[in-house]
Amino acid sequence: MFNNEKFKLRTMHAQNGDGSPNNSAGQANVQSQVSENPVGPECRRTLATASYSANAAVAIDIPRDTVIKRIEHNFTLGCTATYASGAFTVSPLACITKVIPNYYLVADGSRNIKVLDLYMSRCMSALAFGSFPRRAYQTGASLLASTLQPTTEHLAGTVAGGATTQDFIYNEIVPVHFENPFAYSVGKSISLLYTKNLSTCTQTFGFATIDNILNAANAALAFSAITCNVVSTIVENRDADISAGAFDFTETVIRKQYSSQTTLSNIDLNTGNKLTGLGLMVQDGGATRLPSDVACTDLNLVVNGATSIQSTNFKRLMNANKSRYSLGDDQFASGVHALNGFAYMNLIKDGNLLSGLDTRLVAGVSQVQLQVSTASSTGVDPATYTNPVQISVLQQQMIPVPVKS
Repeated sequence: MFNNEKFKLRTMHAQNGDGSPNNSAGQANVQSQVSENPVGPECRRTLATASYSANAAVAIDIPRDTVIKRIEHNFTLGCTATYASGAFTVSPLACITKVIPNYYLVADGSRNIKVLDLYMSRCMSALAFGSFPRRAYQTGASLLASTLQPTTEHLAGTVAGGATTQDFIYNEIVPVHFENPFAYSVGKSISLLYTKNLSTCTQTFGFATIDNILNAANAALAFSAITCNVVSTIVENRDADISAGAFDFTETVIRKQYSSQTTLSNIDLNTGNKLTGLGLMVQDGGATRLPSDVACTDLNLVVNGATSIQSTNFKRLMNANKSRYSLGDDQFASGVHALNGFAYMNLIKDGNLLSGLDTRLVAGVSQVQLQVSTASSTGVDPATYTNPVQISVLQQQMIPVPVKS
């Protein structure tokens, strides 16, 4: 059960310009906190490499002796593309989410902490920190024998993969967070991943095939000399002691498809905990399923079928995100911006992680739904329904860690 009284907040007295306490009471407070919570360095460890295996799940164990702030995934791809006709064009979502459409992090066999689309994680990181995690590519001859980093930033839109028989290399970094990056006044550390009392903790990469990186299928194209790996680095706060009373910052993705224009269609969301945010990824129904700013129109987060929590328009929400999270430029390339088709509904009030939408029965909540509308197939800013329009919803929740006997 979510209990706001579980956490006693410590207050710091005012400090001088050099960071030192400005009175003896403040000094005593600092000394007390240091003695009770030893402050050490931020630590980093590299995990075993997850190597590409087509249409297979590759599991990597997470160390069970630490407290984890985030995991940074470094994805590398190298291959040679040969084709007699057509084109080698890489999807704007490339490449990690196309090669690895499913990512899971599970503790104790059944505690699903992360069930993610890693492209949405990239977008969330950009909003949280004001800049996008790096992704870059390079094409040319004899690149696979080189250790050089790719030289061309993939900012937005599609990229050309090079001429036939040329090599293609791609590098992308995507962080997965356990401390909620939108908490800044209360509770930022209460959801760190405490692994010291776990029986198991595993992250799993669900690989598809390399062909998935193509923006449009090309039957005449074949990939060879494929090397594809993910190297994960855990960023640790080893001194944190949150073995009791901690929360999981869970992130799970659900997807809904619409074959024609719809008005305020209900998407049922999880209940029973604190809902802290919703990420929305919209893809048009065209042949290449590109991210779209116009295929989704109206949004309404509703409790018990009646009480509206946030009612807005997708484009207005997206533009508000860019302003609020200092992404004014949004990395435009080829007329497409990097957050194309993505918007975020933040439910944390004043940076307090103990706020958010309480969806428990004891709070009088039995149902939470996101109502979505999709655009017409004609007129101004139409949607394409050759394939269904797809809306992916990233649900972020604070869930109390189960108590072990």
